[in-house]
Amino acid sequence: MDLVSGTKRVIIAMEHCSKDGSPKIVKKCTLPLTAANCVSTIVTDLCMINCKPGEFTVFAIAPGVTREDIVAKTDAQVVFAEDVKEMLA
Repeated sequence: MDLVSGTKRVIIAMEHCSKDGSPKIVKKCTLPLTAANCVSTIVTDLCMINCKPGEFTVFAIAPGVTREDIVAKTDAQVVFAEDVKEMLA
């Protein structure tokens, strides 16, 4: 919590799924939260997501990854920006 208090932007870099293939971006967190609604952007091996409370917007996708891949590997609902870009490899 101390790391994000008072910041204007928080960017999380992570793998999109856990080792067993389950989604890490979920509808509801099951772990205790110390700083809710503080993440601005999530960058994963599949895509980049802008975060607003209750809204995840994919704005860039990794080469070779489809929208269907992202939806299938994300528990939370995602929407796609009108101008989705390709992430640099």
